[in-house]
Amino acid sequence: MHLETSSNLYGVTVNPYNTDLTSGGSSGGEGALIGLRGSCLGLGSDIGGSIRSPAAHNGLYGLRPTNLRLPKSGCFHSANGGSYIAGTLGPLSTDLEGIEIMMKVILASKPWIIDPTLVPIPWRDNSCEAERSRRRRIKIGIMRSDDVVTPHPSVTRGLEMMVAYLKNLEEVETVDWKPYDHKQAWEITASLYFVDGGKQIGDLIASSGEPWRPLSRFITTDNPHVADRTRADIQNLVKIKERYKLEYSN
Repeated sequence: MHLETSSNLYGVTVNPYNTDLTSGGSSGGEGALIGLRGSCLGLGSDIGGSIRSPAAHNGLYGLRPTNLRLPKSGCFHSANGGSYIAGTLGPLSTDLEGIEIMMKVILASKPWIIDPTLVPIPWRDNSCEAERSRRRRIKIGIMRSDDVVTPHPSVTRGLEMMVAYLKNLEEVETVDWKPYDHKQAWEITASLYFVDGGKQIGDLIASSGEPWRPLSRFITTDNPHVADRTRADIQNLVKIKERYKLEYSN
């Protein structure tokens, strides 16, 4: 759950372009390796930004696929079997071609035949071409702030540079995206991350004999939304989450 990469064994994984800065996280090791061109393609995991953050920090392309698109068999995390905020796996690459290759190869194997929880949808590499053939412009939403956290000026400047470029493309339409109550989204998400009050995380860390990392405490013991919840509490929070998703889409 860290948006940086650190451990008691290896310390902090830093940014390959500036070692005073972070590589992002939690897939920041993969991001730093690819950013250094130690690899051209890799796999990350993402719940709340763990592919997108390293991609942004290390100058890469990253894709967080919709949940239940790619198989996660063999992966382990502390809330395995009881995740109310689901994560997914996805590619990180030095270019868009790498993203497409990995998605194509994985989905061409039809992983849903082995894992029935997956959605049986192949990679559709002609969808953009189909839109162009109907002379429909690709619409891209621009969110400059989520009304909770304002990006740093350098991030805003980079976003505006990209917007200016996109506006010169005839086949693209940009629209301002107004976020819908992202403060509530975080409160719901943070409340469902550790419904046991962080006990399992704490037990695992205690069994290792290692000290807590600061961001581990930030997301669990120091998080005001984390609590040991009853079954009724969890059911109510899931209901609130589904209602919020519906409200956001409308």
